[in-house]
Amino acid sequence: MNSEARIGRELSRARPPQGPTHKTHSNRDGRHISLLADIRRLAGDDDEAPTLQQYREQGEYGSQTIYNRFGSWNETVEAAEFEARDPNTSVSDADLIAELHRLADDDGAPPTTATMRADGQYWVSTYRDHFGSWSDALKAAGFETRGE
Repeated sequence: MNSEARIGRELSRARPPQGPTHKTHSNRDGRHISLLADIRRLAGDDDEAPTLQQYREQGEYGSQTIYNRFGSWNETVEAAEFEARDPNTSVSDADLIAELHRLADDDGAPPTTATMRADGQYWVSTYRDHFGSWSDALKAAGFETRGE
């Protein structure tokens, strides 16, 4: 049985944490299960996955932990057995590029993904969805990237 199937099976048996904060640190699968159970806790009675913004505000784990463990918010939501929402494609490339320039003006250097996550108006994944990669988004905005 592959790891994802095992996690899904374990998640179906896992109960959301009750009372104070609960995090499992005994093994990787246990941490996955606790994170996914936390998402289920926030889904509540309507059985709809929280948005990443809602999770950032109310969840027990940081967004970097989510990306490190699952690769993206949508993959995390799917691992928690919810339907992933379509990525935000309503924002224009011009608006995304303008935000990169705003952050560059604030810092005096091309923004990093960490800067975008902390201070940006859009998700890093939105840039990846629109441009293919963070590096390609920087190139589209006219910034030099490493190795150029």
